[in-house]
Amino acid sequence: MIFFNETFQLEVVSYSNMEMHPETIRLIKKRHPAAIRELVDTYKDYIYTLALRMAKNNMLAEEITQDVFIKVIRHIDTFQAGARFTTWLYTITFRTALNTLRGCPRHEPLTAEEEPVTTSSVTDSLQKEDQRRLLKEAMEHIPCKQAACLTMFYIQQLSLKEIHTITGWPVSAIKTHLFRGRKALQKLLNRQFSPGEIT
Repeated sequence: MIFFNETFQLEVVSYSNMEMHPETIRLIKKRHPAAIRELVDTYKDYIYTLALRMAKNNMLAEEITQDVFIKVIRHIDTFQAGARFTTWLYTITFRTALNTLRGCPRHEPLTAEEEPVTTSSVTDSLQKEDQRRLLKEAMEHIPCKQAACLTMFYIQQLSLKEIHTITGWPVSAIKTHLFRGRKALQKLLNRQFSPGEIT
């Protein structure tokens, strides 16, 4: 079911158990082919998802993904032991996407603390494939920074603190992007249905 309430439920892909093993990192530093293949196979979807949410273009997202892996391999020596590899990787992904999307607007003006979104559910008769398609299409039509925050927080299950570390944005700005992104998605998805289909 797709619905928008305080928990804003989406299909979640958890990366909490995807931390790279220290030995694999050591081998990547030595440019070991098998370790590099493991890096790519493990994180290619992880990187591509955020790149696509920000670029809203498949080819550009693929280009960003390739650039990220080049940078990760080139700068793997700067990764600090004990840090979360996924946070470091996502920081590189986010910054690479922003540098690629130089035309992306700056932060929107922030308002005072906003109330959580509470809306009625969208019909649960949709097939899962339709749900994914509608969400993907809707995400392509909201501002890239809102889409990035929604992806990191709800789909990748990163904390507000981790998103702050990755983006450098204040937590208040992240909350605002999440709030506005939820509202924008709700409006876009509700347009897909006639009034009689929405409860």
